Amino acid sequence: MSGLIIQEETIKRYDDMRFRKTAGGLVLKINDETIEVESEELDGNFQTVVSALPENEPRYVLYDIPLKNRANIEVVKTVFVFWMPMESPVRLRMQYASSKTLIIKYFRGIAAQLQCEEKKELEMDKIIKQVYKTQGINN
Repeated sequence: MSGLIIQEETIKRYDDMRFRKTAGGLVLKINDETIEVESEELDGNFQTVVSALPENEPRYVLYDIPLKNRANIEVVKTVFVFWMPMESPVRLRMQYASSKTLIIKYFRGIAAQLQCEEKKELEMDKIIKQVYKTQGINN
């Protein structure tokens, strides 16, 4: 582990988002020795989240996506996007990569994980396909 901690407030905001059962997300960043919320989008606009990501620094994104399960029932699934642009300084890339396991450990209910290096990879239809694939659903 990287020695970082996740603020209780960050976990609470994630839980609040997750239990709303609607589309929305959090962008997390490393600040000194903690992982904290940098921005929050609870109105279901994924493009707002994508546009908030810096071009040259990594971030973690936790986003709830409504979709249909195998029984064709509406459900909300959480996706973990590890934003790692190639232009990021090596030190930051290493710090974020070594702390990624903390996200998996503390934020329960993640249905799929993706690592993206370019914003063009962050299209909702591609992410939904990845979630379906991870969940074993052909759609």
